[in-house]
Amino acid sequence: MPVLERSGPLQSGLCQVEWIHTVCEGSEPFGGPSVDVELPDSLGERQVEEAVSLLVARHEVLRTTFAQDESGQAVQRVWQPERVRLHPSDDSLRAPFRIESEWPIRAALTQQGDGRRELTLVMAHIAIDAWSMDVMLRELRTILDALACGELPELPPVVHHPVDQARLERSERMRAVRARNLRFWEEEFRHLPSGPFAVPVIPPEVGYHHVHLDSWALGPALTRIGRRLSVPSAFLAAVALAVSAVSGQDRVAFATAWSSRASRPTRQMMGSVTRDLVLAVGVPRDGRFQDLAAAAMHASLRAARRSDCDVLELLEAEARAGRHRGARTHPGVFVNFHYHAEAEGADGDGGSSPDLAPLLTRGRTERTHLPPVPFEDGPHLLYMSALPAPRAVRRCSSPPTTPCWTRTAPSP
Repeated sequence: MPVLERSGPLQSGLCQVEWIHTVCEGSEPFGGPSVDVELPDSLGERQVEEAVSLLVARHEVLRTTFAQDESGQAVQRVWQPERVRLHPSDDSLRAPFRIESEWPIRAALTQQGDGRRELTLVMAHIAIDAWSMDVMLRELRTILDALACGELPELPPVVHHPVDQARLERSERMRAVRARNLRFWEEEFRHLPSGPFAVPVIPPEVGYHHVHLDSWALGPALTRIGRRLSVPSAFLAAVALAVSAVSGQDRVAFATAWSSRASRPTRQMMGSVTRDLVLAVGVPRDGRFQDLAAAAMHASLRAARRSDCDVLELLEAEARAGRHRGARTHPGVFVNFHYHAEAEGADGDGGSSPDLAPLLTRGRTERTHLPPVPFEDGPHLLYMSALPAPRAVRRCSSPPTTPCWTRTAPSP
């Protein structure tokens, strides 16, 4: 029988959204992440189990269950480390997790057609977010390489876990900060545009779009733009321009994911703490793209500084503001950008002027089958860009040109 090590409330963020949806609907709203890791030839099955066991022993969240206490409140229970046994490589590997009784990680050995062996890991989303995946893969490769050489892995100790984060958030000092931040968001929700599209609810058939852009010329352009602007702010400003042109609004509301890893201890922590931030970006009728991107970055930083608040309290505040106004305050567009850092052919001509037109006019739009959002009456549009970035940064003697625009009213 597993031995309970400690327990505590849930930390704020995606973990809360996953838990409440699981309690209400019986399953997590988003499928758990999975990853395949190629194994060194010298590692046997027991050594692979040892590698996964070392990872699980390091990170409490990988040996945590999520349930309700006697009063119905969410509680995460951390169990003492045990040896992890490999899971059969069949359909049950990717079955929904029983988060109230099952550790949120499964590991299996899979054999590829060319003879290569891979370690497949499947996780529950309530325990791990995108940042955590990077931490896990980095440490797992270190562990596997060390065991393949007959050595013990050398990794710094993990000093901060989700239970520690949850207790910190509920400390006396943070309680006052969270209260101030909640008041900030209540005021922000009252003044947010109700959404960029003139419909009360976005129809399900257009609820999600996946925009995939394949522009090799954009890699060098982003390199030069990145000398003055951050790449995310350039993406956000470009989408703001597009949505403003379509909707006719000069102030557009977005939701964007924030890693919530501002403090040093949280950067090594595995846990589901990502949250959505609401941004209101103003798009003037005429102006420089650089100024719009700077305003988008300012809005992002402003929202991030106020991100320390309970996600469930935030959703309640948003709903109250919507009822008071008689309109939805949740943004109609969720922006989640990705670009490839090592794409073939992305070097291009480093002396060319940056051209943001591919962000708005090229590429293809695809229907993407995604799981439903946590609340059925609040669909998003999802804009995702997979863009090649250059392998090598080429310095140019001439400064990048500054794109400008003039916004015109949309056609009826």
